[in-house]
Amino acid sequence: MHYVFDTSSLIILFNYYKREIFPTLWSHFDQLVQEGKIISAKEVFNELSVGKEDSLNLWSKTNKGIFFEPTNLEQKYITEKIFSNQKYRKLLDKGKILHGGYAADPFLIASAGAFQERCLVTQDGFDQQGNVSNKIRMALVCKELGINCENLEGFMKHQKWTF
Repeated sequence: MHYVFDTSSLIILFNYYKREIFPTLWSHFDQLVQEGKIISAKEVFNELSVGKEDSLNLWSKTNKGIFFEPTNLEQKYITEKIFSNQKYRKLLDKGKILHGGYAADPFLIASAGAFQERCLVTQDGFDQQGNVSNKIRMALVCKELGINCENLEGFMKHQKWTF
């Protein structure tokens, strides 16, 4: 299984699971990165490159190779499965885009949706209990399209990590 990481999950991971406190988690995570099992979209890299230079920003620059441009199959998935549905177009924050922001959501969903051996890891659309909300967010779109999707805690459980 490959895991497509969203900005939200990377932010939680880096801000709340400090390397010096959770060394085993980071050893496992770094191993998955080295094996090519943690991937993301180029748009996520762009989101992480904006703003202050912190540990996540520096990590993304060091691991730039995990952030991919969308393949033809993923682009087709965006067109045919996501943007063809009027309600899924709400994933795009028009104000953000008009002001030069980035829109990673469709690319991440397509990356996990176009390839069955992938799972999207995001905080977007999960409540505190890990349930999918009814709002048009990434978790709900994945649920409706039959795409593997977990939040960060679900990812750790799937890996059978204990600390």
